[in-house]
Amino acid sequence: MKEKSSSQHLYNIDIEEGKYIFTTRSGIKYIAYFICCDYYNPALTHTYMFNFEHEGTEILKNHDPFVKHTIIYILEAFFRNNKQSMIYVCDSSDGRHSGRKKLFDKWYKEYQCHPNNKILKKDIAQKGNYYDMYASLFIHADHPEKEEVLSHFNNLITDLTP
Repeated sequence: MKEKSSSQHLYNIDIEEGKYIFTTRSGIKYIAYFICCDYYNPALTHTYMFNFEHEGTEILKNHDPFVKHTIIYILEAFFRNNKQSMIYVCDSSDGRHSGRKKLFDKWYKEYQCHPNNKILKKDIAQKGNYYDMYASLFIHADHPEKEEVLSHFNNLITDLTP
């Protein structure tokens, strides 16, 4: 299924088997998808882990605002359809976790000014024996089990950091 954006600042998105796929002007193909966290913790049935990656080894070298707008569009659609929560994790396995965290923080800060923003954010940093992890929980302000999800989020990140 192809999703056409009404904004001229987004890439066209193909939706295949629950994955959002788009290709930049420079030819880099990105895939964004959500995984239910109940696999990691049965209490998190309405929390999803958000993953965003590119195919191949080539990386985006220049700032591309269309990527930001496309990712924000995907996340807005997620929260528009679900009053749930989402976790975004940046681990140090490739040494670029700080940069990704800063970029996502910047995008969120810009989004906070949006008049219809109903998304709250909680951050956590965890040092492990093998790698470090930054994680952010994005939760809909009207989530019916907000406090419980926040509690389980802290435990989940501790459990995921070896």
